[in-house]
Amino acid sequence: MSAHVVDADNPVIAARVLFRHGARYPNKAELAAFGEGNDIRTQWHDGDKRLYDDDNNLSDVGRKQMETLGRFFGEEYAQLLGNESVRWESSPAERCEESGKLFLKGFEAASSCQVPSKPIEDNQRMVTFKAWAQTGTPYFASVQGLKSGDHEAHAMRARSRRRSLENMYAELNEDHTEVPDSLLLYWSCYLHCLAEAEAYDCEALPEPSICPATKGRNNLRFNLDWAQLWECERDARATWAARFLDVGQHRGFVGGHLKRKLFDSGGGPLKVFSGHDYSILSVLAAFGLSEYAEPALGFGAYVVVELRRNGSLDVKLNPAPFRDASNRVCTSVDTSRVRPVVVEDVDLAEPPSDDAALRALGASA
Repeated sequence: MSAHVVDADNPVIAARVLFRHGARYPNKAELAAFGEGNDIRTQWHDGDKRLYDDDNNLSDVGRKQMETLGRFFGEEYAQLLGNESVRWESSPAERCEESGKLFLKGFEAASSCQVPSKPIEDNQRMVTFKAWAQTGTPYFASVQGLKSGDHEAHAMRARSRRRSLENMYAELNEDHTEVPDSLLLYWSCYLHCLAEAEAYDCEALPEPSICPATKGRNNLRFNLDWAQLWECERDARATWAARFLDVGQHRGFVGGHLKRKLFDSGGGPLKVFSGHDYSILSVLAAFGLSEYAEPALGFGAYVVVELRRNGSLDVKLNPAPFRDASNRVCTSVDTSRVRPVVVEDVDLAEPPSDDAALRALGASA
C-alpha cells in the first residue's frame, strides 16, 4: 500500500476513483467525416460486422488495460476496505460496464477483497455519467452552437485552421471544401480519437511510439505525419475545452452529480466509477477547471479523490496511464503524468436539472 495512504499523521480513510473505459474501436461520430467507401471507415469492417455500430466496442487491448488498472488500484487501496466491499457505479454504456467488471476482476485478483458483480442502479446513471449527451437541454444547445459557429473562440480557431484541415482531409481522400469552418474543426478532434483507436488496435503493440503505422489498422496514421497528428490532438483539447470547461452556467449541470458522488464521505471506504473521457471532463468542469492541459485523456485515464482523516481532500488526475511503450503492453500503469487537481469550486449543492424532460429521462434510465 502506498506510503501516502498510510500516513500516520493524516491517513487516507476513503477513496473515490473515476476512470475511463479501456481501448475501443471507433464510434459513428468519429467516422462522420468519412464516406461509406473510405478506407478510414472500411478498415473497421470485420466481414459483415461494422465494429463502430456496437455500443460495447472494447478491443482486446482495452480489456487487458482494465484488468491491469484494477490490479493497480487493488494494490493501492485494498487495506482501506477491511471486511467491506468495493462499491461500483457505472455509465449504462456497455463498454463502461464491461470495463468496470474487468477492473474489479483485476482488483479482486490483487487484493482478495469483496467486489460487486453489477453496478449500483439508482435510476440516475444517464444523468450522472452522460448529462452531456442529453438532447433538449440548454447545455446541449450550446454544444450544437460549437458546430454552427456560435462559440467565438472555437470559430476563430476554426478559421485559422481551415486550410490545414482541408488539406488534411484531402490526404485522407475526403473533399470537405464545402463544410463550414466550425463543423470542420469539430470533426477534426475525432481524428485524434481515430488515431488513438488505430494505435491500440493490435494486441502485439509495436514500439516505441504511440503512432507507428506498421501493423494492424493504420490507414489514418499512415496518411498523416506526426505534426498533423499533434495538431489533431491540440484541436481535440481546444474543442473539448470549449465543450466542457468553458461552459459557464452549465458547469454544475454537466458534472455536478459526479462531483457530489466523488466528494461524498459516506457510502463506504472505496467507490469506483466506470465512465467516459467526457465523464472525466464533466467533473473537471464542475471542479472549476478552465484549461485542458496536455496530453488528451487516454484510455483508462482516471481521477482519484482521497479523503483524509482530518477532513481534507486530495484530488489527482492521470490523463494517460497506458500511453508509453513501456506500459502499452498493458501489464503496468504509468503514473509519471499523475498531477494534482486544484478544485476551485467546492459547492456541493444539488446540481441544476435543465428541464422536465431530462428529469424524466433520469428517472427512467
